Amino acid sequence: MLILKTFGSAFVALLFFVLVMPYQAFAVCKKGDASVEEGRYGHALAYYEMCIDRNPDSEDLYKLATLYYKGLGNAVPDYKVARNFFSKAAERGHAPSMMLLGLMAVKGEGFDNPDNIEGYKWFLLASERPENKWIYGFDTADTVKSVEYLKKFGQDMTDEEKQKAAVLAGFYKEEVIIKQANKFFSEDELKTFTDSYAKGADERKEALENLKAKMAAESESQQN
Repeated sequence: MLILKTFGSAFVALLFFVLVMPYQAFAVCKKGDASVEEGRYGHALAYYEMCIDRNPDSEDLYKLATLYYKGLGNAVPDYKVARNFFSKAAERGHAPSMMLLGLMAVKGEGFDNPDNIEGYKWFLLASERPENKWIYGFDTADTVKSVEYLKKFGQDMTDEEKQKAAVLAGFYKEEVIIKQANKFFSEDELKTFTDSYAKGADERKEALENLKAKMAAESESQQN
C-alpha cells in the first residue's frame, strides 16, 4: 500500500503493463490461431497484426507471412508483404521462414526477378545444424528439408554461383553476430569482441564462445 501511495497511478500503469500486456499479447495471438482453424482469415490477419505489434514472436510472424503469401484474408497473395514478415522471422533463426524466402527468391515472388543465388543462400542458412544456430537466440532447424531444397535447386547452378551464395550466407551470419554482440555486450566488452573477431580463427572462435556464454547467461537470468 505504501508503494501504491508513493507512486500512485504511474506505478499502477507500469504494473499493468508488466503483468497484463504479455498475457493480452498471448491471447490475441491465440485468437489468430483460432480464426485460422475456423477459416476466418480476415480476422486472423487482424489478430496476427496486433499480435506481432505486441510480441513479435517468430512463429506468429511466420503465420502472418503465410497468410499474405497464400492470399488468405486478402483478395490476392501479397508477396512483398509476405517477404517482409518472413524476413523478420528469418532474422530470429526461423528455418521454415528461411526456406520460404529461398523458394520465393528462386520463383521471383516478392523479388524483382528470380534469384537462384539468393534462394540458395537462404537454403544454406536454414540447413545449418541446431548447435550452430545459437547466434539467433532461437532455433527451429529443419536440416533434412533444407538439404532437399539444396539438392533440388542446386543441380542447375554452377559451382561459382553456389560459392557466391555461400559467401552471402556468411555475410548474413556475420551481420547477425554483430547485432547480437551490440545487444549483449557493454561498450568495453564490445570493443574486445570486435578486436578479437577481426583476428585469426582461434581468436574469432574464442570471441564467439564468449558471446554464446553471454547470451546463455542473459537467457537464464530472464527465465529466473
